[in-house]
Amino acid sequence: MPDLKRVLKVMTDRNASDLHLKANCPPVCRINGDLITFPELGEFTQDELQKLADTLMTPKQKEL
Repeated sequence: MPDLKRVLKVMTDRNASDLHLKANCPPVCRINGDLITFPELGEFTQDELQKLADTLMTPKQKEL
């Protein structure tokens, strides 16, 4: 599983504004309006992304 802290560190180091995560694809960040793929950061599985989303959402958000 990729390290989310590492992904966020790369974002802050490169002044990225957005993070796009999709199962079985490397993270993509928006930097100066361009979408940049970071294959060196690895790929999240669908289960890993679901677990991550579950930790970020309230029960009501999960219900919706």
